[in-house]
Formats: sequence, C-alpha cells, structure tokens
Amino acid sequence: MEDSQNPDEDIRIVTSLDAPFALSDAIKHSLATVQKYLLVSAPWVSKTFIDFLRVLVPSGVVLYFLTRIPEDSHGKPDYSFHAVNSLFEVAENKGWKVTVKCNPNIHVKFIVIDDSTCLFTTSNPTDAGIYYNIEAMVILRQSHAKTFSELFFKAWERAENVNFEHLRTFHGYDAIGIRSDAKDIAEKAVSFCMKNGNCKIPKWQVCKEITRLGFDENAVITVLRNLVRDGVLYEPDDNHYHIV
Repeated sequence: MEDSQNPDEDIRIVTSLDAPFALSDAIKHSLATVQKYLLVSAPWVSKTFIDFLRVLVPSGVVLYFLTRIPEDSHGKPDYSFHAVNSLFEVAENKGWKVTVKCNPNIHVKFIVIDDSTCLFTTSNPTDAGIYYNIEAMVILRQSHAKTFSELFFKAWERAENVNFEHLRTFHGYDAIGIRSDAKDIAEKAVSFCMKNGNCKIPKWQVCKEITRLGFDENAVITVLRNLVRDGVLYEPDDNHYHIV
C-alpha cells in the first residue's frame, strides 16, 4: 500500500514476500528516525537486531524493552537472553538509558518510535523472523502508534513482570556474560547454518569453516553434535552428512 496523504491515517503493510530484505529495510528505516525513546515488545530477539540498534539509534535515547523470562533450556544456550544481555554493553557505549523487564506471558511483537511510528509485526526481531520466515509488518503512524504506546505501558506495569537485572543477579545468569569457546563455536555454527537456510549442509563443512577460525576440531564436533541433538540445527537422514 502507498503512504496516505494524511499522516494520522497512514498505514503501510510490508511482507517478507515483497522483497528479500523488505522487513529488514523497513525496520532499519524506522529505527533511523528515533530521536527520544524506543519501546520494544518481543519475546525473542537476536544480536542482529541489537546491532541494528547499535548502528542506527543515536546517543541519549531512552529504551524500554519487554521480553520473555528465560526458559530452562536443558543446558542449551539461550541466544535471546544473550542478545538482551549484550544490549546493556551497547547502551553503556552509546549513552542510552535502558530498562528491561521480563514477562512469562508476553507474546505481542511491536516497536514504538517516539509515539509517532509503530511497527506491529508477526515476527520476532530475530534472524529467522527478519530474514527467513514468511512474515508481515504493519507500519502505523500518529494516533495508531500512540495506541500501541499505551498498550506497551499497560503491559510494562504488570505485577508478574521481573526486572532483567534481578534475573541476572538472583538466578545465576551472570555466568552467561563469561565467554567460552563452546559459546563462540555455537554462535558461529548457528549463524553459518542460518545464513544458508539451515538446510542440508554437510556438517563436516560447517566444522571446517569454524576450525579455520582457530577453534579445536574436537570441540567444534562436540558442539555441533549437541546443537543437532537439541534440535537447533537440522541433521539430514543421509549418512553422508552426519558428523563423524
């Protein structure tokens, strides 16, 4: 749909089927307009989105982020939690004021920019949601955006919300800030596979790519096996593609 002449009634729809980077372009274009504050409601988030914020959002902005409470992942890294955690380091460098709350029932996905623009979307701001899934985004202006701003703060004040800092302090999540080879390998493996659609890629090829970066081959194989076992990476039935 084309932008209307009346900004108060402006509604534009963008889908992932419009163009390969339609959603990412719409997100980047909108984030580049931030001047005062940003509201983000998203159960899941990736470091790709955090990097969008780092590059596009100016210093001095106030950022409110509402996300889910981390789940028991049975030893599997919680990449969304890592991404939110990295937001604080970026905020310190950028001079943002950031507050993050977690809600066990949050499901709605939207971004409000300065009470003037809202991106209401089916997708989480993750690599899959931005680049791979079939998703739709409605870009709303003015009074529509203010409606979502009011919704955000109603959710923000819910009694069941948990402050992100409390989670890190009282639930043992401080450890996720400590880097390890296993975490680095896992992030690079997932990134490599997702860039290729997480399809039928020989795992030896993934292993080769990561060991080229200086990681121990046995450590890489162990991490890849765990990612396949936990269902993070796709493992084809063809034995030719299995990790040996």
